[in-house]
Amino acid sequence: MNTKAMKGIGLFLMIVLAAAGIFFGLQKEDADEKKDARTIMEESSETHSSRNSEIKIVDENIKTNVIIEILRSSDEIYLKNSAGADFLIYLADNDIKNIEMMLSLLELENANIPIIFQEFDYELYLQSKNIHIYFNKNRVFIKDESGFSGYRDNSEGLTKLINELEAVYLEHLNTYIQGIVPKEVVIEAVDNDRKILADEELTEEIKKVLEFVGAIDNPSMKRVSPEYPLYKVAMSSEARNAVLTFMNNEVIRLDIMGEISYFKVKPELVELIKGSVQERYEEKKLLFSDLFNSHTLIVDDAGDKYDFEDQSYYRLEFIRALIKAEKEPAEKEIGPRNKARASLKFLFNDKKSEIILYDDYIQYEDKIYKSPLIADNIFKIITQ
Repeated sequence: MNTKAMKGIGLFLMIVLAAAGIFFGLQKEDADEKKDARTIMEESSETHSSRNSEIKIVDENIKTNVIIEILRSSDEIYLKNSAGADFLIYLADNDIKNIEMMLSLLELENANIPIIFQEFDYELYLQSKNIHIYFNKNRVFIKDESGFSGYRDNSEGLTKLINELEAVYLEHLNTYIQGIVPKEVVIEAVDNDRKILADEELTEEIKKVLEFVGAIDNPSMKRVSPEYPLYKVAMSSEARNAVLTFMNNEVIRLDIMGEISYFKVKPELVELIKGSVQERYEEKKLLFSDLFNSHTLIVDDAGDKYDFEDQSYYRLEFIRALIKAEKEPAEKEIGPRNKARASLKFLFNDKKSEIILYDDYIQYEDKIYKSPLIADNIFKIITQ
């Protein structure tokens, strides 16, 4: 099959997926075709015909440099957020022209600096040449078959370029939010054990305010637990499933087929989600949910391995693990053979609550609950 025919089939599949899938038409490539199984997004229909006309748009007035010359040597250029999920954005000619304009403002000089991939914000991937170009606000690295080459920028051009790359990245993502109709939307108030199935009107309202306004690097979110109360929105269709987890009023975690990425969103989105749950349900009081009002967790491990104090991540994750754990009131007292594994003290402004963990029991407010492997499951949160 010739190259043009193969491209035509690929584009057709992407368009079908965009119509049937959720969110913004993300497609997972066949792992046999591409071992890293990157996700590719097709560009919008307005720019699609320009990209496939095989006519290169070249502004002769742009001052060229080594990066621009590399870009002009490739027919397929993709944009990736280096610290986010493995999504690739297929760039149109207009995108590339704007990026070239920003690149022409750079004052580059060779720099022999060790590369640390986690320090880079965005990447341009030239598929036909297998070239990767990495950018942050003061350095550029080019990776090709011959190895690496690094450059410093002696102007403020890289900062402006990063802003332009993010604008292009978010524009493509948001383009596909609109016009995609999920088959089902489920809103879950996780900390209150509530779920609702969104009707068509609510689904449209969610889409209307769902807009990514900034990308956040994944490493910075590694030990960040969603604030209380935790909300999730699961969207599904015959093609794809995706889950939005609200980290706070302005940051969401997007999970598509195990690919995790974080984005800033407008506060109106979480306000809509919260309001839709509160309209249908009163707040449900669960065992241990009062602990969310604490401000500090103090862990005293009987084995002296996990003694620490925490105000955020572990405090919230321990509470959620206690709520989710299988438990029932114990029919008898804890026997002398059962030794306490740890004490969890939750500090409030005006009081303190203590939980004693055993291998298979929880002691809380003078009551005992049978909960298999509860101590092991709590300590797994620390080690995972």
